[in-house]
Amino acid sequence: MKNSNNILKEKGNKALLYDFHTHVENIDELESYFDLNIIPIINISNFHEWEILKKSDKWEKYSESINNNFYISVGVHPFDSTPWSEKTEIFYNNLSKYSSFVGEIGMDSCWSNVDKSIQKSNFEKSLYFAYKNNFPVILHTKNMEGEIYDIIRKYSLRFIVHWYSCENYIDEYISLGCYFTFGPALLEDKNIRTLAKKVPLDRILIETDGLCALKWLYNKDVSENELRYYLEITIDEIAQIKGISPRKMVDIVNTNSEFLLRKGDKNG
Repeated sequence: MKNSNNILKEKGNKALLYDFHTHVENIDELESYFDLNIIPIINISNFHEWEILKKSDKWEKYSESINNNFYISVGVHPFDSTPWSEKTEIFYNNLSKYSSFVGEIGMDSCWSNVDKSIQKSNFEKSLYFAYKNNFPVILHTKNMEGEIYDIIRKYSLRFIVHWYSCENYIDEYISLGCYFTFGPALLEDKNIRTLAKKVPLDRILIETDGLCALKWLYNKDVSENELRYYLEITIDEIAQIKGISPRKMVDIVNTNSEFLLRKGDKNG
């Protein structure tokens, strides 16, 4: 590879965007972000997801781009929770040298069938790992917003709240200095629109949550080539809510993203 830092800069014809929370199922999806001039923050929730990327014959080429053209977040998702074990410790410790964030972690009483005591234990131990290593945290809060707030307010950490769709606790999370990722559900969900109206401009990030989430949201197939479109319509909608131009909104979101990525990069 001639220069791993120039994958995105060579695109040039579209403004750089950040997808601050996503999931990829294979290396081809990662490549699609480069093609669309998007820097993704990719969640890895277990060794299997990591191995899918590493086993690709393209991985060596792109692994040099970590913390330049894409970033990694590592965290035990509430859906995947099993009791904390030595394997969990190994997962976090082995991948921490690649990652810039812990997440997405949290609790979920809507879609997850995992025992809540297990979710809470894993969440608190993940938070402690983030605290020990000074990692910002990406949060999953579905239907557990109050319980999660009561836990995270005890930690001096930087929090990014992913896809927050709750009419309650908005002021409390904002008061903690949390950042919030917005995706195209903003166009569909009145709670997310209320959040967008309240959140300060310097706490706003954008996300797709990956192709699977987009397919779920719209109940239709979504291709890799559409990822940028869904980020752009999110930007346009937030700009309209905030009463500023989409171009200005891109600048604000990129500034917020780059600030967190400098803070998240252990070598930065």
